[in-house]
Amino acid sequence: MVETQEGIVIIDTTENRKVAQAIMGEFCKITDKPLKGVIYTHYHGDHIKGTKVFFEPGTPVYAQEDFMKEFKLHASREETAAMRAGAIFGLIMPSERIPMATAFPVPGASHLMWEVLKPEDFFWPTVTFRDKHSFRLCSLTSNLFPAPGETPDQIMVDVPELQFVCCADNYYASFPNPYTIRGTSYRPAMHWATPQDKVIALEPEFLVPCHGAPIQGKGVIKEVLGNYRDAILHVHNTVLKGIQNGNSVESIIAAAVLPPNLAGLPDLQPYYGCIPYSARAIYDSYVGWFDGNPTNLSPLSRKELGAELLEMVGSADKVLVHAENALGYISGQESSAEEGEF
Repeated sequence: MVETQEGIVIIDTTENRKVAQAIMGEFCKITDKPLKGVIYTHYHGDHIKGTKVFFEPGTPVYAQEDFMKEFKLHASREETAAMRAGAIFGLIMPSERIPMATAFPVPGASHLMWEVLKPEDFFWPTVTFRDKHSFRLCSLTSNLFPAPGETPDQIMVDVPELQFVCCADNYYASFPNPYTIRGTSYRPAMHWATPQDKVIALEPEFLVPCHGAPIQGKGVIKEVLGNYRDAILHVHNTVLKGIQNGNSVESIIAAAVLPPNLAGLPDLQPYYGCIPYSARAIYDSYVGWFDGNPTNLSPLSRKELGAELLEMVGSADKVLVHAENALGYISGQESSAEEGEF
């Protein structure tokens, strides 16, 4: 919530109405001023599904003009996208398991609580723009500028009078996610690196990501975003160099590790983004899915491969023993992980 003398502006509306109602209840303890605008930083459901709670008739809803195209593209994936998202975000995990964790600037964890959004409860943007768009309420200016990164329609919000920038999902306290296994399009790594410099140039005192705790201090923000940019570029450049040298995709992924000055930083750990997955996606973005190995052009089906392996192993009983051993090893690994911090 951004409060002015005239009214308030809400940046993103969370993943469902129940959460939005709780947040609005807290906002009402601060002010009873009317709503003057809603800003969608991008089309993802966890940023737009609670709008009905905040909305008042005639309220402008701002978004970058690619919002509608990206929203419809995502919707076209339908059940596949929903299943994968439910898995990656742990929507059916026991309540004691926390799927989203961060460690910077303070340790934190949260659940996402999705709901099916009825068409009548969804509010399309009413004000869209291609390039920078600004509006003013009393003494405060809201500058909305495109910052393609996690999504093509991503925007950031700059309120210069408050020295405040909302960076949307172009920064969160984890290694970024140029490709997420929940089934989205590849997010160009070079695009994602660029918005970090845009924010640094604004010299904000307060940086508010849409996931995780805010960061305060111009110097701290400059260092954090600079490291984030450098991490993205390092992985990208490592992959590109491997492609140029004709290396195998396996060796390229193995080489894509952060240098020591970045690898240990608390906000570059793989809480959400995963370097091997990102490296493979960067590889595919340059040369496609074919890895240069002709045996992968027409691989055996799983059934055919299984029959070949079973014949080599000798019996189904041997396979079952091996599978049970593997399952026991994985269970042991999970037990060890549960004893850690997260």
